Amino acid sequence: DSLILGTGVLTGSFAPASCCGMARAQTPSGGSVRIVPILGFAGVELKLTGFDFVVIKGVSPEPAYVWARDGMMELVSSPSLKGSDSWTRTDRIRSDQGDAKIQVLSVGPWGDARSPASQLVVNYWGGEDKLGMASEWGRKNLLAIAFRGMGELEVAEPEAFKYRLCRGF
Repeated sequence: DSLILGTGVLTGSFAPASCCGMARAQTPSGGSVRIVPILGFAGVELKLTGFDFVVIKGVSPEPAYVWARDGMMELVSSPSLKGSDSWTRTDRIRSDQGDAKIQVLSVGPWGDARSPASQLVVNYWGGEDKLGMASEWGRKNLLAIAFRGMGELEVAEPEAFKYRLCRGF
């Protein structure tokens, strides 16, 4: 009964298709598992926050979103966002946190209502969620997850990494 967001070892590197992350949810009864990619800059932004994985368990007592940045994470109460669309949520979170580059994964009113047709949205646009994962977020009273990372990815041997990357490992 947990939501898991994660990034790969090469997320944020120059390796092809390494910018994506993934989101996973399992129904409370232990039944179906849903896994969808997180596209756009959201996967890289999660990696730059200092977290490779985020595991969310339990249910929030009131509508809220998770705010992750630079090795810190908090649950921000936002009852006024319940019922709003994903565009409004993205704009409001970016405005409240003071940064237009924040990446926001959100659910809209259908997710809040736990509709199986609901979709996880990356910033303003529908993502690759064709499985209704947003309904699991609605069940947890989770409106969105917002990321902003100012960290860096460090490579132990940069020259060797570039050489291997150009030669296909």
